[in-house]
Formats: sequence, C-alpha cells, structure tokens
Amino acid sequence: MDLLRTAYTRAPRQNVELEVEIMAIKKQLLDLDEEISGHPAKREVGESSAPSYNSYLSAASFGTASSTYGPTPSHRRSLEIAQGKFATLRAQLEDFRQNQIPALEQKIIAAGAPWIEGQELPEGE
Repeated sequence: MDLLRTAYTRAPRQNVELEVEIMAIKKQLLDLDEEISGHPAKREVGESSAPSYNSYLSAASFGTASSTYGPTPSHRRSLEIAQGKFATLRAQLEDFRQNQIPALEQKIIAAGAPWIEGQELPEGE
C-alpha cells in the first residue's frame, strides 16, 4: 500500500475520491493485521488486548508442544477458534489480493502514476 500511495502522489491526475479509497483500503488492511496479530501498540508494551488469531493459535500449540499431558479441552477450543478465524481472515486477504488491490492499482495507473515496484514491466513504446 505504501508503494501504491507513493506512486499515486506522483500521478499527474490526482483526485480526492481515489485518495479516500487508498486510505480506506490501508485502514482495512491495518484492521486485518490487528485481527491477526493484535493491537501493535499494546504488543509493544505488553498490555492485554482482545484475543487475536495468533493468540488463539499460540494457546492451542502450547498444549501439544510444551505439555506431556497433551491438549486440554481449552487447547482444543483455542484451536477451533483459530481455525474459524483463519477461514474468515483468509477470505478477506484473498479478496484484497485478487480484487481490491488490483482494482486500486488500475485506478492509480489510469491517473498516470509511474511504474510501481512489483508490477509487470510496461511494454516498450
């Protein structure tokens, strides 16, 4: 998103609607990252926050990796929750990867933005 935003700022035909769309998609991706990993500021200081996908997955793996007893009902429940979250998160990420980001990229190109790292090289003119 940072590369797309930088390319957009260099485009000769900028418009407010596209700027709003870029920021909205970036916010959605940040929200998705928070759902996966937890709130970044709270992670830094060690404060508790709402359980994330990673926290459920860690709790589930603890029961098999660090215990001679084996997974408890709590470990199994954490795995079930993680699996449910994974399906939802994966669908959201795939939508960004296959639909939202490519559509946004095309709009930025149409605005006259320069080549963006990771894109196919343009045809010779």
